[in-house]
Amino acid sequence: MINGAFGAAGQVGGEDAGHGVFGLADNLPGIEGTIAPFPDQTEENFDRIISVNLKGVFLCLRAEIQQMAKTGGGAIVNLASVAGLFGFAGLSPYVASKHGVNGLTKNAALEYGKAGIRVNSVCPGAIDTRMLDSLAEQSSDGKMTSHEMHRSDASDRAYRHAGGSC
Repeated sequence: MINGAFGAAGQVGGEDAGHGVFGLADNLPGIEGTIAPFPDQTEENFDRIISVNLKGVFLCLRAEIQQMAKTGGGAIVNLASVAGLFGFAGLSPYVASKHGVNGLTKNAALEYGKAGIRVNSVCPGAIDTRMLDSLAEQSSDGKMTSHEMHRSDASDRAYRHAGGSC
């Protein structure tokens, strides 16, 4: 896991695992935190989620763009979420972090596209992972509501139809 600006810069370095010029990066942070109504979300939960999911992407993007600008361009893919496109009850910090990832992605693409650096994000829906299991365990009845699953399914279909990027 990246820990601060020094960690991000150290991970990027000058070459891609000794195989030549660094030109491709995938930023895949993601922690869900605690499900709670907006007023019950703690500052600690919010800070932890924003630090990993948003600040982690920011630090990696900054280091990657600096390196790619020196070498003539490249491609960066950030993992956002369908939660970066819609709201989900009880997940305000996570939703805010993933909206932020999409905002950073759009801005970096705008600023550095002419320099040959492509920056995109993908926004998957619900995927059967440890994170989804955690969310299901935290929900009051041990599973996500049908409304939430419907929205995730619909968003996942839209994601696949769009070719996998948002």
